[in-house]
Amino acid sequence: MMTIGISSSPENQTPSNPMPRSNVARHPNRYIADLFRGVIDIRKRTQVRTKYKGIVLLSKPIPVDDFKKKVTPEVAAYILKSKSTEDNDLINIEMVDETIVFIPEVSGCLPYPHMTIVEEGLSRLKDEQEGIVDEDYEKLSENAKKKEWGSYSRELKKLHRFPRFYSSQQAANTSFLKSSTARNGVVMVEFLTDAEWGSTGILLGPGA
Repeated sequence: MMTIGISSSPENQTPSNPMPRSNVARHPNRYIADLFRGVIDIRKRTQVRTKYKGIVLLSKPIPVDDFKKKVTPEVAAYILKSKSTEDNDLINIEMVDETIVFIPEVSGCLPYPHMTIVEEGLSRLKDEQEGIVDEDYEKLSENAKKKEWGSYSRELKKLHRFPRFYSSQQAANTSFLKSSTARNGVVMVEFLTDAEWGSTGILLGPGA
């Protein structure tokens, strides 16, 4: 009886799907080309994304360097309308608005945060950092203070469940976003990935 065997010789075993070499240094021009391709791909995908109308819960400016740590270079370049995320392409952009938005169709099932409690807590934290003493607050008992901070912490956790959207007045070179990002302002937003409603999005402008 003839038997057919498979050679176990190393020289005859060639992986059908070899792993790519990940330790090869990338040339700067290759990096820029990859970045441009990523931005173009994002722009193509966002052209058919669903736009939503939502209500601003909280908006705050953050340094552009902090923003770049939150998203990929392709997403950052797309939102900031820049060629790349290199400093020389972002000379006039120092701040980015991070806006938390309530969208009924997307986050209507989530518990709605008590924004007055959140804003009071944020204001108190800011005062403490700046050395400002709230005499009325200092008169409270320790138990009362713990109760207030407990309420603030619970409402802040609720707030952090809602999606964030980014925009930059400096990048857009316009002031039309200034009034719309105030609390309870109505805005139009767009997720960069329709299938991921918790993903990063872009604030497009006023929704009314």
